[in-house]
Amino acid sequence: MNTEPNQPETPTSAPQPAMASPVPQPVTEPAPVTREAPPQSAPPVPPMPKKPTLGFKDPKIIIAVVLGIGILLFGFLYVRSTMQPAEAPVAEVTPTINPTPTPALNLSGIASTSAFLKYSEDVASFSAILNTFNLQDATLAPPILDIEIDLSE
Repeated sequence: MNTEPNQPETPTSAPQPAMASPVPQPVTEPAPVTREAPPQSAPPVPPMPKKPTLGFKDPKIIIAVVLGIGILLFGFLYVRSTMQPAEAPVAEVTPTINPTPTPALNLSGIASTSAFLKYSEDVASFSAILNTFNLQDATLAPPILDIEIDLSE
Protein backbone atom coordinates (compact mmCIF):
# COMPACT_ATOMS: atom_id res chain seq x y z
CA MET A 1 0.00 0.00 0.00
CA ASN A 2 1.32 3.33 -0.93
CA THR A 3 1.43 5.92 1.78
CA GLU A 4 2.39 8.83 -0.44
CA PRO A 5 -0.56 11.14 -1.20
CA ASN A 6 0.36 12.08 -4.84
CA GLN A 7 0.47 8.55 -6.29
CA PRO A 8 -2.62 6.46 -6.87
CA GLU A 9 -2.91 3.16 -5.24
CA THR A 10 -1.78 0.09 -7.16
CA PRO A 11 -3.78 -3.05 -6.94
CA THR A 12 -2.23 -5.83 -4.90
CA SER A 13 -3.88 -8.72 -6.76
CA ALA A 14 -2.92 -10.09 -10.21
CA PRO A 15 -4.51 -8.34 -13.24
CA GLN A 16 -7.70 -9.91 -14.60
CA PRO A 17 -7.55 -11.32 -18.16
CA ALA A 18 -9.21 -9.22 -20.80
CA MET A 19 -12.63 -10.17 -22.05
CA ALA A 20 -12.71 -12.50 -24.97
CA SER A 21 -13.06 -10.67 -28.24
CA PRO A 22 -16.10 -11.48 -30.42
CA VAL A 23 -13.93 -12.01 -33.54
CA PRO A 24 -12.77 -15.60 -33.83
CA GLN A 25 -9.09 -16.10 -34.42
CA PRO A 26 -7.86 -18.58 -37.00
CA VAL A 27 -6.72 -21.91 -35.63
CA THR A 28 -3.05 -22.44 -36.21
CA GLU A 29 -1.12 -25.62 -35.67
CA PRO A 30 1.31 -25.44 -32.88
CA ALA A 31 4.89 -25.25 -33.93
CA PRO A 32 6.85 -28.47 -33.47
CA VAL A 33 8.79 -28.48 -30.28
CA THR A 34 12.44 -29.01 -30.82
CA ARG A 35 14.59 -30.08 -28.02
CA GLU A 36 17.73 -28.22 -27.76
CA ALA A 37 20.80 -29.97 -26.47
CA PRO A 38 21.79 -28.75 -23.08
CA PRO A 39 24.74 -26.50 -23.11
CA GLN A 40 27.89 -28.48 -22.62
CA SER A 41 29.78 -26.67 -19.99
CA ALA A 42 31.90 -29.63 -18.95
CA PRO A 43 33.00 -32.69 -20.87
CA PRO A 44 31.04 -35.87 -20.10
CA VAL A 45 32.38 -37.94 -17.20
CA PRO A 46 33.71 -41.29 -18.41
CA PRO A 47 32.19 -44.31 -16.63
CA MET A 48 34.13 -45.75 -13.71
CA PRO A 49 36.29 -48.69 -14.73
CA LYS A 50 34.97 -51.93 -13.24
CA LYS A 51 37.26 -53.63 -10.79
CA PRO A 52 37.79 -57.29 -11.46
CA THR A 53 35.68 -59.26 -9.05
CA LEU A 54 37.24 -62.23 -7.33
CA GLY A 55 34.67 -64.98 -7.07
CA PHE A 56 34.91 -68.11 -4.97
CA LYS A 57 35.56 -70.13 -8.14
CA ASP A 58 38.70 -68.18 -8.96
CA PRO A 59 41.72 -70.54 -8.77
CA LYS A 60 43.78 -67.95 -6.88
CA ILE A 61 41.20 -67.73 -4.13
CA ILE A 62 40.82 -71.50 -3.89
CA ILE A 63 44.59 -72.02 -3.61
CA ALA A 64 44.89 -69.27 -0.97
CA VAL A 65 42.04 -70.71 1.14
CA VAL A 66 43.41 -74.28 0.96
CA LEU A 67 46.91 -73.12 1.90
CA GLY A 68 45.57 -71.03 4.77
CA ILE A 69 43.53 -73.90 6.18
CA GLY A 70 46.50 -76.25 5.76
CA ILE A 71 48.84 -73.91 7.64
CA LEU A 72 46.34 -73.47 10.46
CA LEU A 73 45.75 -77.22 10.73
CA PHE A 74 49.50 -77.96 10.70
CA GLY A 75 50.12 -75.35 13.41
CA PHE A 76 47.32 -76.71 15.57
CA LEU A 77 48.58 -80.30 15.27
CA TYR A 78 52.17 -79.24 15.94
CA VAL A 79 51.23 -77.38 19.11
CA ARG A 80 49.09 -80.31 20.31
CA SER A 81 51.90 -82.81 19.69
CA THR A 82 54.52 -80.78 21.58
CA MET A 83 52.35 -80.20 24.61
CA GLN A 84 52.80 -82.69 27.43
CA PRO A 85 49.92 -83.37 29.77
CA ALA A 86 50.35 -81.78 33.15
CA GLU A 87 51.00 -84.35 35.81
CA ALA A 88 49.38 -83.99 39.18
CA PRO A 89 51.94 -83.52 41.93
CA VAL A 90 52.34 -86.63 44.03
CA ALA A 91 52.55 -86.09 47.75
CA GLU A 92 55.35 -88.11 49.26
CA VAL A 93 54.64 -89.65 52.61
CA THR A 94 57.71 -89.94 54.77
CA PRO A 95 57.60 -91.81 58.03
CA THR A 96 58.24 -89.82 61.13
CA ILE A 97 61.69 -90.27 62.53
CA ASN A 98 60.77 -89.99 66.20
CA PRO A 99 57.45 -91.47 67.25
CA THR A 100 55.42 -89.47 69.67
CA PRO A 101 56.11 -90.74 73.20
CA THR A 102 53.05 -91.93 75.05
CA PRO A 103 52.93 -91.21 78.71
CA ALA A 104 52.67 -94.12 81.11
CA LEU A 105 49.13 -94.67 82.28
CA ASN A 106 48.65 -94.98 85.99
CA LEU A 107 45.70 -97.14 86.98
CA SER A 108 43.08 -95.39 88.99
CA GLY A 109 42.18 -96.42 92.48
CA ILE A 110 38.92 -98.01 91.36
CA ALA A 111 40.56 -100.20 88.73
CA SER A 112 42.79 -101.86 91.30
CA THR A 113 40.03 -102.88 93.71
CA SER A 114 38.96 -106.52 94.04
CA ALA A 115 35.29 -105.84 93.02
CA PHE A 116 36.37 -104.32 89.72
CA LEU A 117 38.77 -107.18 89.04
CA LYS A 118 35.99 -109.73 89.69
CA TYR A 119 33.64 -107.82 87.35
CA SER A 120 36.21 -107.84 84.52
CA GLU A 121 36.72 -111.63 85.02
CA ASP A 122 32.94 -112.19 84.72
CA VAL A 123 32.79 -110.17 81.47
CA ALA A 124 35.67 -112.18 80.03
CA SER A 125 34.02 -115.54 80.89
CA PHE A 126 30.67 -114.39 79.42
CA SER A 127 32.41 -113.32 76.19
CA ALA A 128 34.00 -116.77 75.94
CA ILE A 129 30.58 -118.44 76.32
CA LEU A 130 29.09 -116.22 73.61
CA ASN A 131 31.96 -117.03 71.26
CA THR A 132 31.30 -120.76 71.58
CA PHE A 133 27.55 -120.41 71.06
CA ASN A 134 26.25 -121.82 67.74
CA LEU A 135 24.45 -119.14 65.78
CA GLN A 136 23.19 -121.48 63.06
CA ASP A 137 19.93 -122.98 64.32
CA ALA A 138 18.05 -125.36 62.02
CA THR A 139 14.70 -124.67 63.71
CA LEU A 140 14.80 -121.00 62.79
CA ALA A 141 13.52 -120.12 59.31
CA PRO A 142 12.78 -116.78 57.66
CA PRO A 143 9.12 -115.87 57.29
CA ILE A 144 7.26 -116.76 54.09
CA LEU A 145 6.45 -113.60 52.21
CA ASP A 146 4.54 -115.15 49.27
CA ILE A 147 1.01 -114.92 50.57
CA GLU A 148 -2.00 -115.01 48.29
CA ILE A 149 -4.31 -112.13 48.94
CA ASP A 150 -7.83 -112.16 47.53
CA LEU A 151 -9.12 -108.63 47.05
CA SER A 152 -12.38 -109.49 45.30
CA GLU A 153 -15.53 -109.28 47.34
